Amino acid sequence: MGIHEWSYDNDISVKARTKMPHRKKEEVLKDIRVEVELGFDRLGRRVPPRVAGELWIAHAGLTTGYLDQPELNAERFVDHTARSNGHGHRWYRSGDLVALLDDSALTYLGRIDEQVKIGGIRLEPGEVEAALEQHPAVRRAAVRLWSPATVRDRGPRQHCVRCGLPSDVPGTALDGEGVCGTCHDYDRIKAQAQAWFRTPDDLVALRDRARAERRGTVDAVHLLSGGKDSTYSLYRLIEMGFEVVTVTLDNGYISEGAKQNIRRSVADLGVEHRFVSTEHMDAIFRDSLERYSNVCNGCYKTIYTLSMSLARQHGIDTIITGLARGQLFETRLADTFAARQFDPTVIDEWIMEARKAYHHIDDAVYQLLERDLFRDDSIFDAIGFLDYYRYVDVDLDDVFAYLGAHTVWQRPTDTGRSTNCLINDVGIFVHRQRQGYHNYALPYSWDVRLGHKRREAAMDELDDDIDVGRVRQILAEIGHELPVADDRADQRLAAYYVSSTGVGTAELRAHLTALLPEYMVPTYLVPLPEIPLTVNGKFDRNALPDPGVGRPELASAYVAPSTETENRLAAIWRDMLRLPEVGVHDNFFDLGGDSVTSVRV
Repeated sequence: MGIHEWSYDNDISVKARTKMPHRKKEEVLKDIRVEVELGFDRLGRRVPPRVAGELWIAHAGLTTGYLDQPELNAERFVDHTARSNGHGHRWYRSGDLVALLDDSALTYLGRIDEQVKIGGIRLEPGEVEAALEQHPAVRRAAVRLWSPATVRDRGPRQHCVRCGLPSDVPGTALDGEGVCGTCHDYDRIKAQAQAWFRTPDDLVALRDRARAERRGTVDAVHLLSGGKDSTYSLYRLIEMGFEVVTVTLDNGYISEGAKQNIRRSVADLGVEHRFVSTEHMDAIFRDSLERYSNVCNGCYKTIYTLSMSLARQHGIDTIITGLARGQLFETRLADTFAARQFDPTVIDEWIMEARKAYHHIDDAVYQLLERDLFRDDSIFDAIGFLDYYRYVDVDLDDVFAYLGAHTVWQRPTDTGRSTNCLINDVGIFVHRQRQGYHNYALPYSWDVRLGHKRREAAMDELDDDIDVGRVRQILAEIGHELPVADDRADQRLAAYYVSSTGVGTAELRAHLTALLPEYMVPTYLVPLPEIPLTVNGKFDRNALPDPGVGRPELASAYVAPSTETENRLAAIWRDMLRLPEVGVHDNFFDLGGDSVTSVRV
C-alpha cells in the first residue's frame, strides 16, 4: 500500500493522490476519482466539519463484497439513502477515521479499531491528535495509553541502601547515595513518631482497667493466624496474665503446617480456640483481587468482621491483633505522619474514623457479612481493637529466637516461608502483574527502618519463587480469571508532539481544554524531535517513549503543602495518582485523576 494524501474536491468526492512504492528508482503518481462520505458516526449520521467520523467510499468499480464472508459484507457494505451517489446508494465503510478541516483538507486520524478506553469511556486517539495539531506551534502529534506502573517493569530494579525498598514501588525516589525519600522523611519525624507507641506496662494497665468492667471471664479475642508474629504475641500475652480466646479465619487455603502450629500452640497454652469461616470466601477473594490486587484485604476485613460478631455475642470488648510494626506503619500511621500529625489522641481518633469508613465500604464483605453488624456505628463504641506491637518492640531475630526456645511453633514447610496461607502467592502474583510491585514491599521496608528486620532478610522475603501453575489452579478454583498485565484501571492518556517553537505544555493543555471534553485531555504532554514512524509511514505507537512519572507541567506553579490537612490530602493524592509530589494548587483531574480514582480517594 502507498501513502494516501487526500485533498477535498467537493462535498461527496475527493481526489486521492497515491504515492506508489519506488519502482526502478522512478516514482509513479496516479490520480483516482472516488465518491466518499466524509464522516459518519456509529449510527450512520453525518458529522459536521472538524469532527471525527468514519470514511465511507463508493465508486463505479466498487466490489460486490468479500468472497464467502456474509457477516463481514453486512458490516462493511451499506445501502445508505442519505445521499445519492449514482451507484445505487451503496457504500463501503473503510474503517478509517477522518475529519474535514476548515482549510478544506481531509485529515486521516487513524483507524476505528484504534479506540482506547479511559475511565470507562471510549475515545479515538486520532481526535486528540487532530485537536493538538490545530495549535499553530504543533507540526505533528501522536497519542497512546500509558500506565504509570508499566515503566517500573523495565530496566534494572534498585533497592534503597538503608531499608531495601524497591524502586518499582510507586513514588519511590532514590537520592545520589541510594537512599529513598521515605527513609529521609522518617529521619525527620522519628522522634515525634515514637509518641504513639507504648510499653508492655501500658498494656498490662490497660488490661487491668478493662477487667473492672468486663462481663465475662475473657479479656480479649486474640487473632491467631498461625504465623510468627501472632504466635509470638499470643505466648507473650499469656505470660502477662491475659485470658483470651483465640480465633483463626479458615479461608480454605490455610496451610497444614500453619494449622498444626495453631493446634499445638493453643493446646500447649491451654487456651480456647475457634476456627471461623464463611461460605462466601470465593466471592470475597474475587472482590479483593479486583479492588486491591491482593487477597489480604478481603481476608483481613473478613476476620475483623467475624471476630467482632463473636466478641459481641460473648460480651467481649477487646480484639487484639498481631500486626507487625511495619504493617502498623503502612495501615495505621503512614498517612498521619505524612500529615505531620503526632498527637496520639488525634491519631487514634483518625484511625477510628478510618475503621468506620472501612467497614462501610460496599464491597463483598459488607454485602455478604456486614449489613446487620454495621447498620450503625454503635458496635465501635462497644468493641475496640488493640495492636499488640504498639506496646511491644521486638525485632525479627528475637522473635524467632523466642519461638524456638519457648514455643512449639515451627516454620511451615508447605508454604516455603513464614506465611500461613497458600492463596497468598495468588495475591503476590496478581499484585505484581497489575500494580507492578510486591505488595509486601512497603511493610517490610518499614520493618527495616524500625529495626525489626535486617535489610537483607526483608529483600530475601520479597524474592518469591511463585508456582504459576498453582496460582492458575487456585484462580480457577475461586472463579477468577488470570489478569492481564497491561489491562489496568489506572491507565492515562499520553500525547506526544513535534514543535519548532518550544511551546510549553501548560499552553497546549489550555488549548486542548478549550477543544475537548475533560476526559479526553491527556495527562502527559511530551515534546519530541520527531514522531516515530513505521516502515509504511504510519505512527509507530509502540515506539513512543514513556512520559515518565513526574508531576505534569500545570498552569499553576508548584506550592508544597504546609498544613496538616494539606499534607494528608497530598499524601492520599500521591498514592492514588502515583506521583512523587502534589502541590496545594494542583487540579486533581489535571494530574491525571478521574471519577473512578476520586471514589477511591
